[in-house]
Amino acid sequence: MLLDSLDSLDSADPRLAALLGAIRVTTDDQRWKAPVLTTIPPLLKRKDLAPAIAGDAEAIIARLTFDPSSLPEVEPWTETQRRLASHGAAAFASSCALCHGPAGKGQPGLGPSLIDSPWLLGEESIPIRLVLDGLTGPVEVEGETWDITMPGHRENPLLDDEGIAAILTWVRRQWGHGAEPIDPKAVTELRQLTAGRTLPWTVETLKGDPR
Repeated sequence: MLLDSLDSLDSADPRLAALLGAIRVTTDDQRWKAPVLTTIPPLLKRKDLAPAIAGDAEAIIARLTFDPSSLPEVEPWTETQRRLASHGAAAFASSCALCHGPAGKGQPGLGPSLIDSPWLLGEESIPIRLVLDGLTGPVEVEGETWDITMPGHRENPLLDDEGIAAILTWVRRQWGHGAEPIDPKAVTELRQLTAGRTLPWTVETLKGDPR
């Protein structure tokens, strides 16, 4: 591991400060799903680090370790939901990954990251409406403004209500997410409720009447 290899460097070595600073920049990026350390590398606990370097070390420790008891309880999928999600994984790869990336981290100029997205993980009607009718910017995601339009899939023959529910059920439990699954009936109800909609949603219209 890189952190272990750096332990041989003297605390005054400028390479140590540069490398720990770079590691901290990476770990501070919320789009990056950091690995969880079972043990803290000795380097990060050294007492001879300069204050600035020690601050980077403490930040890295905080990002790469966690208290398992702090994780929210996630209700396991039923067998029906598991099969739905399995279908959703394949549908995501064919319908969503081009813009949002196969690992949900987004693609420059095409689509933002889905990781920890409040649009995806919040109240279920929001992601359903977005998949049905799309979203047009500007939208701010993790401090970056996206002024693009996500197309809706209301008329997509490859994505019926079960397919939309399958994709959302799958991504709401990927990449550390623990959101509830989506029932196809909920998609059907919203499709009917918003049947007259012809324009994509915006940040403001999502706050109002779901039609």
